[in-house]
Amino acid sequence: MAANLFSITRTIAAPRDLVFRAHIEIEHLKHWWGPKGLTMMKCTVDLRPGGLFHYGMKAPDGSMMWGRWVFREISTPEKLSYVVSFSDENGGITRHPMAPNWPAEMLSTAIFTEKDGKTTIVLTVEPLNTSDAERKIFEDGFDSMKQGFGGTYDQLDAYLTTICKPQPVIPYLTVKGAEYSESSAPQAGQVPPVAVALNFCSPADVDATFKSALAAGGKGITEPRDEFWGARFAVVADPFGHRWLLNAALPK
Repeated sequence: MAANLFSITRTIAAPRDLVFRAHIEIEHLKHWWGPKGLTMMKCTVDLRPGGLFHYGMKAPDGSMMWGRWVFREISTPEKLSYVVSFSDENGGITRHPMAPNWPAEMLSTAIFTEKDGKTTIVLTVEPLNTSDAERKIFEDGFDSMKQGFGGTYDQLDAYLTTICKPQPVIPYLTVKGAEYSESSAPQAGQVPPVAVALNFCSPADVDATFKSALAAGGKGITEPRDEFWGARFAVVADPFGHRWLLNAALPK
């Protein structure tokens, strides 16, 4: 590894497409990006090579800190690279407020890989167009950078946990007299036609759960497929006759 290249690896308990979108979409970035203790007050994203992510954060003392990325490569959902700088309210490049010799521009490259529903991020950062003094202060700051990025990724992990909670269990009941029901209401003495819906974070979980259910003696009713309402969907019956509806939103 080059002497002036910083690297950190972090595994997040969320599918890759969601972790990637958390790095490029305003509705996600505003919840986690930045140092701990600062609150995102402004955030704009122009998602294209050469486009700008510009943000402003308020510190506990009320002061504002501004930053920016200029996107270089957007390869959904495997790779994201961007040039990072401190900024001002108008989106210009400024120096580190507490370290004037800190590099004015740094190239960050994030690689995303997924395994077993979890995503590993490998982030590398290298200074651009630097003097010897700037390179030295950058390399001397690796420990503080590791701590800072660690805290930021803690926030990402905590935020995505609120989105990817363990799937809720939703019972469906068919009753007599219900409008628009294609199922028959239970007759006297029959077992009520109850279905249980499981909502997953990742479409891959639908396929894996369907396969596991068949291996455990279940019967496939609807093979996993992408539905018009924007979800990966399947239905399986367990050995006792109960129907399980497996559902996960498709990436946008």
